[in-house]
Amino acid sequence: MSLIPTDTNSTNRAGIALCEYRVTRELGWIFREQPTSDFGVDAQVEIAGADDGIATGRLLGAQVKSGSSYFSKPYEGGWIYRPSNRHMAYWLNHSLPMNLLLVDLETETVYWQELSERTFERGPRGGIVVKVPSHQVLATAR
Repeated sequence: MSLIPTDTNSTNRAGIALCEYRVTRELGWIFREQPTSDFGVDAQVEIAGADDGIATGRLLGAQVKSGSSYFSKPYEGGWIYRPSNRHMAYWLNHSLPMNLLLVDLETETVYWQELSERTFERGPRGGIVVKVPSHQVLATAR
């Protein structure tokens, strides 16, 4: 096993770090990375009060996807993400509301979309897709 990070590992780590920065500095919320191997949940986010910054106990789950490959399937208003059936079932049955965070490392922008029955759509070639709108930037999530 190599101790030198792979390109994929570096990209993933940079995406997590940028999400943590945006959540804590721009939203004023609490970001808790999942430190152990996961299946579809990279972090938990706790919403904090807008005026006082006090934790509310309201949690969200976050699946972070970083890098240019996640922006290779555009649609008119954003990008298409194709989840696996296993991940979809996991997110739908999760105890927390789940969100997909698409990280564009070139522009340092994080886009988000809720992961729910409402946002899972049948794709043109079959299978399920999630559309991540370009106007849903993490800094505007409040």
